[in-house]
Amino acid sequence: MLCRSFSIDSAEPARSKKSIDIWLSLLAVLGFTMLAGPSPSVNRAAIMCSLVLFSSLLFRGLPAVRALCLALLINIAGDPLCVFDLGLELSYSATFGVLVLLPLVQGSFDYFFEKLPAFLRLPLLQLFLRLLAVVLAAQSAVMPLQLFYFGQFSTLFLPANLLAEPLVAPITVLGFASTIFACPLLLLPPGLVPACAYLPSLCLDWLSLPFLQALNALSRMLSTWSGCILTVGRPACSQLLFFYLVALALPALQPGLSRFLRWTTATTQAFLGAFFLFFSAAFLAFFLVFSPSLEILTTSQGFIVRRAGQGLYCSGIDITSDTINAAGSQPSSLAAFLKARLEPRFPVTMSTPGAAAASLSPPPEECYRIALVKDGLVILAHRPAGSRRPFEVSIFRGGAKAARYKLHYSLKNGWHETGSIAFPACLPYFELALPVYPVLTSERECRRGSCLVRFRI
Repeated sequence: MLCRSFSIDSAEPARSKKSIDIWLSLLAVLGFTMLAGPSPSVNRAAIMCSLVLFSSLLFRGLPAVRALCLALLINIAGDPLCVFDLGLELSYSATFGVLVLLPLVQGSFDYFFEKLPAFLRLPLLQLFLRLLAVVLAAQSAVMPLQLFYFGQFSTLFLPANLLAEPLVAPITVLGFASTIFACPLLLLPPGLVPACAYLPSLCLDWLSLPFLQALNALSRMLSTWSGCILTVGRPACSQLLFFYLVALALPALQPGLSRFLRWTTATTQAFLGAFFLFFSAAFLAFFLVFSPSLEILTTSQGFIVRRAGQGLYCSGIDITSDTINAAGSQPSSLAAFLKARLEPRFPVTMSTPGAAAASLSPPPEECYRIALVKDGLVILAHRPAGSRRPFEVSIFRGGAKAARYKLHYSLKNGWHETGSIAFPACLPYFELALPVYPVLTSERECRRGSCLVRFRI
């Protein structure tokens, strides 16, 4: 449309001008979709943009929220199974947050900004609050899906988004422009294209290189912090439904609440925006408190004990290098577990055999001992020496000789467990002890050669 505005004949009818602009814009949307690839987020943006352009062609206004709903209906009609695509769910929920929830959050920030003293109402602060509102609205909308699918939450989403946004925009524009210059050349035989023809694309790539390097450096810096990922509980489908019903109800309640309480629109938006942010934080805190307090992953190559908020205790795994190796191989279960949990890691050495067993070679049992001093628990992972069976786990309370909990493995019956555990400091990520020792329930994810046990309140 911008390029077209420089070449419009003033004698051309206004309707004809608008029609040509819209059809050219539709071709641009189609070209962008072909270049970027038909991912769920690109399809959503292309369908929404096309709907808005077509409604403009008919001289009708189409609100963005209705365009989002129509785009979802068209997506489902074209591919009913797309509802199971995580990318589609995240894309539509984030856009829903920006279109529906952002006015509430923005209204809340604007309301409190106006209450500040005059010397604090700086334009830069107002710009920062608007960027903050966009990030919080989008993140709050996708947060339940992140908990449901991944069981994790990033504590650095706010600085990561605020710092990455200025870098992503120039990379996107320069990359798209470079692709436009290069695509026609790729259609010609290589021998007919001189090397200097690629110079515009190379120049644009060189211009985008500093932004790419800065983005990579930012991601590496943030990912090295041990507390950047929190492992939390997974909400049920009913809890997801409850969250999104509340998110849908708040904008619908705004007109009626304004009339009932005789508030202005700005005051109602401020109240509903603050309530939504508090509701999102409470939703996250609930699943943080009921997240796994203790996790144990045992395989034939090694085992990992994770105490929430304290660290990972690993055996049979090389945790000093960037690559995760166990017994000279790359075990998928151990690697995936360590990759998803970034707490501090501590190696565990084999326990010293007793006096009777010291003279035997090899020792009768391969045993590793982990003492969680704050919890008063002793965890033993053991198996016969030289065996390739998964480690069996026993958990003792204090100085007790009998195990409170045992995880066994047999070739015939597979995995089974006996007993239960309870300890005072069972709240994850919190150091305080509870006055009552709640019994922790266990959840198992077992395969033939590995078993992951989670203990939660």
